[in-house]
Order: sequence, then C-alpha cells, then structure tokens
Amino acid sequence: MPIEFRCSDCQKLLRTPDDSAGRQAQCPHCQAIQEVPFRAMLSSGLGEPLRRPVLEARDEPQLRNDDPYSDNPFASSQSTNPIDAAQPSFSGERTGPPWEERTSVGSYFSTVKMVLLQPSDTFSNMRRTGGLVKPFAFSVAVSLLVIPLMVLFVAFMDEMAPAERVSLLAMIPLWFVGVAMMLLLSTLMINFLLFIFGGSEHGFQATFRVNCYTMGAVMLLQLIPVVSMFASIWMIVVQTIGIARVHEVSGAKAFGVVFLAWLIPLAAVIGIAVLAPR
Repeated sequence: MPIEFRCSDCQKLLRTPDDSAGRQAQCPHCQAIQEVPFRAMLSSGLGEPLRRPVLEARDEPQLRNDDPYSDNPFASSQSTNPIDAAQPSFSGERTGPPWEERTSVGSYFSTVKMVLLQPSDTFSNMRRTGGLVKPFAFSVAVSLLVIPLMVLFVAFMDEMAPAERVSLLAMIPLWFVGVAMMLLLSTLMINFLLFIFGGSEHGFQATFRVNCYTMGAVMLLQLIPVVSMFASIWMIVVQTIGIARVHEVSGAKAFGVVFLAWLIPLAAVIGIAVLAPR
C-alpha cells in the first residue's frame, strides 16, 4: 500500500509508492528534502499522530513520479534518462551534405557555403560512410580550380624566365598528387591520435570525409585577397569542429588531435631541414 506522510516543513500530505521508503525525496510544494518514512504515519509536526480524514487524501494533490531514472519519487514525470538527454541535435540517419545527394554545381557551392559558415550543423549531419569517391571528388573539384589559378598567378606575375614558367606549369599535376597525399596522411595521423586518446570508433572513412570537405571548402578562400592569409587558421577550426561532431568527442580533444596532426609533420620537416648536411 502507498506510504502517506506529511511534509516536515509545510505539513502538506504526501503519498509515495511503498517501495520508496528510506529514499530522499523533495516536497513538490515547498521543495524541502526529506526521507520517506518506513511506515505510513502522518505527523502533525508536534509529535502526535494524526488520524487521516477520508476526504483529506482527495483534497490534497497526489503527485508521484513514474520515471525509473529518478531517485526522487516526487520529481516531475518527465524522463531524466541521461541517454535521452545526451541525444545530438540531429537524430536519425545522417543524410548530408548536399554534394552527397546530387553531384552538381549548385550542390557543390551549397556544400562549400555550409562547411565554411555552418560547420557544426554540416558535420553533425554528414554521413560517416558511403564511400570515399564523392568526398574525394569534392576536394579534387576545388583543386582543379584553385591550383591552376594560383600557379598561373605566380608564373606570370613574378619576373620569371620562359623556361621557368614552363617548368612551373608542368608541375601542376604534381600539385594534385600532393593534395591527395596530404588528405591521406592527415587522415592517418588524426585516426592514429584518436586511437591513442580515445574516440576512433567511427574509423578511417569518417575522418577522411571530414578532411575532404574541410580542405575542399577552405581551399577556395585562397583565391580571396587578404582572406587567404587566415585560410589555414579557419581550416584548423573547421576541421576541429568536424572531428568533434563526426567522432562525437569533446572540442578540446578534437582540437588537440587536429593541432598535433599539423604540428608533428611540420616539426619533422623543420627538423630534417635543420639537420640535413650542407
């Protein structure tokens, strides 16, 4: 049978299930915390037992909590399941970005805009699987536009001999190889660091997708004067957000992983340059 007792502070009549005896409870009227007694005794606060009138139970509000995740039998009936509370803003199947749905000029620029201006929402809804071809094609499509323009700018704006210009233009295909190698090495490095620090459950493909969309979108900033100076900083920011959303790790861990993934190769190159015999 239910346990009925009066609140020690406001003297309101309370009713709880019989299995709540001995637990700490909060009065829904005055918010006072008290222990549910082990027997159904109604106290007046003066130490004298009271006889409960038949109508008193109907006059008083009967509040109980059916939430199995709460220790408070008087708490709100809204679920406090920590698993429900931790659900991401995008529930269900991941469907983005637009480039994944349809490969076109419109979806290309829509994806670029979303990655640059709404990275958190974009990567929260980005597919973790589905193949490597489409995300890699996205980064290659940007490279086809950006790399030739940058090489042509250097070749014809600087005072270079015709032979040097020809050599520079002939190296354009090597730039695409360099982009592919950078994507691969960056993905391997980030996944290795996630494995060490914890958070690599979603694997290589998820990280590769983040890197492709990040690099592909941020590379366009290289074409904008002044803004191009901050492109590398924004790439680290977007990449950090992407790793955090896709692998579901904290922002601090994602930033540490991305920062180290850039720092370690840079330090290795500088070390080789310094220590190399001259």
